[in-house]
Amino acid sequence: MKKVIAILFVLSVAFGAMAQDPALNTVTTSKYQVYSGISLSHAQETAETLEAYFDTFNSYFHFNVQTLPTNLKVRIFQDKKSFDEYLKQFVPEAKSSFVFLQYSDPEKSELVGYWTEDDVFDRYLAHHSFLQFIKTFIPNPPLWIQKGFAVYFETLSYNPETQEAQLDENLGWVDTLKNSISGGSETGLIPFSTLLTLDVESANANLNRFYSQSWGLVSFLLNSSAKPYNRILWDAISALNPDNTRKENEAAVIKEAFEWVQKKEFETAFKNYIQSLRTFPDIVEDGMSLYASGQYERAELDFIEAISLRTDHPVPYYYMGLIKYAKQDYVSAEYYYEMSLQRGSEPGITYYALGVNAFADGRIDDALDYLNTSRESDPLGYGERAVQLLLRIESEHPEKEISLPANVQASAVNEILSEEPAEEVPAEEEAAVVTPEEDSATEEAAPQKAETTKTK
Repeated sequence: MKKVIAILFVLSVAFGAMAQDPALNTVTTSKYQVYSGISLSHAQETAETLEAYFDTFNSYFHFNVQTLPTNLKVRIFQDKKSFDEYLKQFVPEAKSSFVFLQYSDPEKSELVGYWTEDDVFDRYLAHHSFLQFIKTFIPNPPLWIQKGFAVYFETLSYNPETQEAQLDENLGWVDTLKNSISGGSETGLIPFSTLLTLDVESANANLNRFYSQSWGLVSFLLNSSAKPYNRILWDAISALNPDNTRKENEAAVIKEAFEWVQKKEFETAFKNYIQSLRTFPDIVEDGMSLYASGQYERAELDFIEAISLRTDHPVPYYYMGLIKYAKQDYVSAEYYYEMSLQRGSEPGITYYALGVNAFADGRIDDALDYLNTSRESDPLGYGERAVQLLLRIESEHPEKEISLPANVQASAVNEILSEEPAEEVPAEEEAAVVTPEEDSATEEAAPQKAETTKTK
């Protein structure tokens, strides 16, 4: 009895400190109360983001917001050290990602996180705020619904201008899931009859398979072209009951949503759907192959799709420049090469491409500027090709002054003058670009005993 009283006292003191910590900036909105150790403006931005995320989550689940028992509490510390110190009151082991502290009294529950300078913060916030969302309405949902949707929503972002959330497709687990589909009994798919009732311990023992397949199941049920499969997900959500245990909710979901499913047909449809998904590297590689074989129209479609997935990567823009150059659309080619440069493409090869493009378009002065920049940026690589074209321009346009080091001129002029002059503009070189690797999926350390749950 004394031990129980001591534990309750510790939790009571901790909760009192949590509610009254003056070091944190606080913002309250219609559905959230956000504490931030960074700044008041950060608390406001986070609260606005979470409000938009909540609306996105509920556009899928359609919970009655009027039943929300309290504002959802979110606490963001300025660094990992402060985060660890705070969690020591509740959790014995250190956590690498955000934690949802869930109590039987919703007033005490809170999502706890910490600030990072990279996009990990955004992914953690989207992932864990969904867990907080669903567990507020349904305290004990099946694990596959919890984690499948949490991963599905990881790529949410917030647009402060429109005050709306934007969801980009999360394909971070595609390759892992494809490997499971092609694997054996130990690395293959978890049987769906098992996945639907998987407990935390079993999920932890098969973490990658569980995460990828839970995400894949949610994605399949949402996006399948077969409406009966879409209906499974909506029936599963409708079957959830806030008063049920997790086992009871699992049983209800199976009875209401999955009981009619033909197992073999369902698994085949699931596998076909996953195999049809292409990640950003898949699309870029396909586009590069199509470009190399001269199938410019099809290659262009792939690179447009790649840009829609990753607006920050230089490779699709560079290849769009190559395609536009091949079509003699020099204005568009220059635009895409410039976009590629802004996103970090290699200066030597990209300025050389810009120089060749300008030369083909008859803009000699621009060509000289680009080619000289290529020569200076990459003297032993594409700079050497730039020198060849600079000397050709000098021979065809003697009125232009081209300044090159004497040793470069001596060797290059002899080579150029020994050849017959080209009748056409030299074709653009294929980009010497390595296809980007797939971004690794951002995981919490979970399910690591799922979210830490504290019950009074």
